[in-house]
Amino acid sequence: MQKIAKIIPYKKMPRGMDVFDYLIPDELISKLEVGQIVNIPFKKSVIKGVVYDFAEKSEFKYIKAIDSLSDEKISSKLIEFIEWFSKYYYQSFGSVLKLVLPEKPKRKIEIKETDKRILPELNYKKLDLNERKYLMFSNDLEKESQFIQSMIYEALKNDRQILVLFPQVYKLNEFVQKYCSGIDVTVVTSELRTKKNLSWQIHKNIKDKRINVVVGTRSAVFLPFENFDQIVVSDSENEDYKSWDQNPRFSSIKVVQKMQSIVNNQLFLLAASPSVELTHLAKDDDYKVVSIEQEQALASVYDLKTERQTGFTYFSERLIDRLKKLNEKALLVVNKKGLYSFLICGDCNHQSNCPDCGLSHTVTSDNKLICQKCNKSQNLPLRCPKCNGSNLKTLGIGIDQVKNLLEKELKEKVIVCDDEFNLDAKIVLVTGQKIPASFYKKFELLAFVYIDSLMHLADLYSNQKLYSYIKAVKKRVSADDVVIQTAFPDNVVFQTINSYSDFYKQEIALRKSFSYPPFTRLIKIFYQHHDENICKQEAQNLYKELSNLNRDDIIVSEPYLHYTKMVRQRFRSQITIKLPKLAIDEENQLLKIVPDYWVIDKDPIDLL
Repeated sequence: MQKIAKIIPYKKMPRGMDVFDYLIPDELISKLEVGQIVNIPFKKSVIKGVVYDFAEKSEFKYIKAIDSLSDEKISSKLIEFIEWFSKYYYQSFGSVLKLVLPEKPKRKIEIKETDKRILPELNYKKLDLNERKYLMFSNDLEKESQFIQSMIYEALKNDRQILVLFPQVYKLNEFVQKYCSGIDVTVVTSELRTKKNLSWQIHKNIKDKRINVVVGTRSAVFLPFENFDQIVVSDSENEDYKSWDQNPRFSSIKVVQKMQSIVNNQLFLLAASPSVELTHLAKDDDYKVVSIEQEQALASVYDLKTERQTGFTYFSERLIDRLKKLNEKALLVVNKKGLYSFLICGDCNHQSNCPDCGLSHTVTSDNKLICQKCNKSQNLPLRCPKCNGSNLKTLGIGIDQVKNLLEKELKEKVIVCDDEFNLDAKIVLVTGQKIPASFYKKFELLAFVYIDSLMHLADLYSNQKLYSYIKAVKKRVSADDVVIQTAFPDNVVFQTINSYSDFYKQEIALRKSFSYPPFTRLIKIFYQHHDENICKQEAQNLYKELSNLNRDDIIVSEPYLHYTKMVRQRFRSQITIKLPKLAIDEENQLLKIVPDYWVIDKDPIDLL
């Protein structure tokens, strides 16, 4: 008779500490099942845990007994998911359990019935969707939104549950406001984690089928996935689906793919330009590849290189001439805010970066330094903070400088749209980071003015990122003409920008020749410390251990500092591991060398 239960504690634990042995009291032996939630003594308190397995005996001589049973239980499918997620992202079972199972409030909470409204009339095309996995090319924002809307309506009509994911909150809000009027939609973002009672209530309502439609960002993937008949992912190529800034560093795309394999629900991955890895997978994994809508306007590439032979210029003569002949409006995309892109010291080459985000400061017209990510600003310094030199230089070009140069050249008003979107002028400038849906179908010309700066990051994924950036903007802005001006017209991105198939063929061939994903696995590990020397020494020590693995098929990079050197006021030393696609258990066996205080990032979005 089995008297030992292996329990996953409801507690974030160090890697490798997954299950703990507990004695089963005689009165509970016949009642205990795998998936049962129990109360267990843990250190000096009593916490919840989940029964993972049973054993005849324990390797430990002294173990505690289960305190009591709970009236809750999780499914075998959820346990399978916890086990996969834990192994794939090298996290403890308990850490994953806390992600997928909100703690039941101690005080009694009344479960609210959702508002089952009568569906408004909607004329939409009912699609014949019989396959279980779809990769859908979508180059038209309006058509894509209408498709998602029709999926929601079909789910409501047939009493099915559907999860729709968006990469950013502002895109989610746009969709809900315009396409979900009159229906009951539950919105789930990362803020839900801080509202424990509400989080538990939403989980409960989904499991009890009181909620049919959930629209959320990446954190919504940890809702009870067994209940969702369909999962729709908008902009699946977007990097924000990867948790790149906090642990665990998971990809929502990989998560929903695993969910689909566990419960066989319908999965729709929508993208203007899918990642190379996803396209490769779709070809090998029985995805139905379809197109929602073909894009209309092809992009023309203007060569700045030939014009710069006669002198430096930020604008192609062809672009200036096109702007002078405008009948309607033009939208010009510049990827940097402010007057200038960088502030550096001419004496020691120190570059001014945000102390919190590590990204380069932008110089504004009112002599401020601003971070484009967190929007924190500070006064422009008079001296270099590193060497105290006064030889400070501004480099690059920002959106305010583009405005000044264009107004001088065209003798016409140019508007910069930031948080307030004003379309009163013929020529409108945006940074391209957050283009609202209100811009849709408003422009005669869409032009990418200053895009070459996105090419110079020495990163494996730079081509894919640049390609996706252009396609994402084109998707949200309908224009009769599209222009890309560049000093590097021979770059593969610009050569293939009108044909994703051509881009994919060249990029996948390049990846294969260098043995990069999807043909191998990349793992980035890093260590952070406020002392640069300690940071470097720690990385060097681990590098030596990894180099002694004596595996010819595993390539370990020498330690290198993050490209901004400091991230959130700490130095960051990084090591990249390239290895063949091993079994997860074998892969994690190798990672046991890595101390628990190092961060492990599998399938990173960059190597910088």
